[in-house]
Amino acid sequence: MLKGARKHEFSPELEALLREAYRAADKRALSQRLRRLMQLRPDWPAWVWFNEAARMGLQGEIGRRRWSAAEDRELMLALGSETVASLAARIGRTRKAVYLRAEKLRVSTRVRDGLSACGLAEGFGVGEATVARWIRDGWLTQIEGRISEEAAALFAREYPNAYDLRRVDQVWFKSLLTVRVRRCRA
Repeated sequence: MLKGARKHEFSPELEALLREAYRAADKRALSQRLRRLMQLRPDWPAWVWFNEAARMGLQGEIGRRRWSAAEDRELMLALGSETVASLAARIGRTRKAVYLRAEKLRVSTRVRDGLSACGLAEGFGVGEATVARWIRDGWLTQIEGRISEEAAALFAREYPNAYDLRRVDQVWFKSLLTVRVRRCRA
């Protein structure tokens, strides 16, 4: 056999049959069609058929719902202000599907509105348990699991003894102090 020659050569007819098999509505129908197709060449192992389908770009289409233009718009508008988990639940997709689609569209999945407890802990140079205690004691307020920069700035001004200035992220802390705090007066 010549170097580079394929041992299992697919004719145009076999390629057409394979393409037709992958037009199945679901995975069960695809399996049935592939079993019937493999009976045409019983001496070929199953991996030959799967490799050919991959080479033809047929794999991965079954069982995956295509993204609509409306879903793409929703993803583009919501990511950055909504978590991946809440967006996925709202549009009926898995978190992995949302992450992969965001990656394909080159959209950041990082929430930009507010801070997480972990992010705030890093900024103040304390542990997450300390931030959890501040929240529990009512020193910090959370909205949907996020702490607004305004709430963090108010905390920094009202409780200066709760954190050590030597441990805070200096750049972050200085920018936090420039946040204008609106105080509610009763």
